[in-house]
Amino acid sequence: MNKATEHQEGFTYAEAEEIVRDYVCASCQGILTIHCIDFNTAGVACRECGPVELAGRVTKRTVALEAERAKLQFDEVVKNLADLFPEPAFPRKQKKTEREILKELGF
Repeated sequence: MNKATEHQEGFTYAEAEEIVRDYVCASCQGILTIHCIDFNTAGVACRECGPVELAGRVTKRTVALEAERAKLQFDEVVKNLADLFPEPAFPRKQKKTEREILKELGF
């Protein structure tokens, strides 16, 4: 047995499609793929971490919420460190007005 089929009970193909659509790997947040175990059973695995039965899975929504939370925390840290670092460590691009963009384009 290889890593992809070891310890794998499998899912129906409908369940596997739902898992691949709504979940990512819990270990690396990588995409999940479906593979055939037998005629009626599909396996779901991460290419890096192996079967979801071993690696686990987490909803794509949870990953998106955690990423947004991390961004908010990062912005808060940068704001709180402004007294230590007068120049921003990661300068934000200034938004250009429509007039400035048109001028750059030669209009």
